[in-house]
Amino acid sequence: VERRDGFAMHLRVERECHLMFLLDTLVIQVNGKLQREGMYLERGIVRFRKLLEEDQRGNTGNSMQTQSAFSDTHGLMLWLMNQYRMRADLRVGHDALEVEYLVAHKETGIQFSVRLFVLMVAFEELSVSSLCGLRCYFSDDLITSTLVGTELISFIQYASNQSRSKPLYMLILFHVMASGSQVDARNAQL
Repeated sequence: VERRDGFAMHLRVERECHLMFLLDTLVIQVNGKLQREGMYLERGIVRFRKLLEEDQRGNTGNSMQTQSAFSDTHGLMLWLMNQYRMRADLRVGHDALEVEYLVAHKETGIQFSVRLFVLMVAFEELSVSSLCGLRCYFSDDLITSTLVGTELISFIQYASNQSRSKPLYMLILFHVMASGSQVDARNAQL
């Protein structure tokens, strides 16, 4: 089994609750992988926070952070259906999750942990600073992207720096608006 941490970024034009995407990615796909590999989940933890743009922070900073332990994927599913959905409905900021699974092999008992970072970005709330930081990050201009001090860019750098001995698997999903057969180029640029 390839024991690498992963990072998924889901970019959408408009804000929405990503419940089905998260249930499939963090529960259903993980259950399938565990069964195929002859492993089981011992425990896990999910950490959630809203990443706010400069104009959303106010004087109190970001107080919308939480974490929860779970003993099986059903516990994670319940947290997503209740706690995540409640927080996603606040309609402010971008959603960031860090899910750590402690798994063991059924036959050998060997334990290891795997982390999945998930970032849901709403383009409608993306600040100019965050957009600049994303462009720098993905063009491999890491020096400039470190100068961009948004919570969004900081989370991406945090996830990249948490990677252990192997680099992160990174998956980026883009949703762009289309009318008829024309793609809205304003929303397709990054």
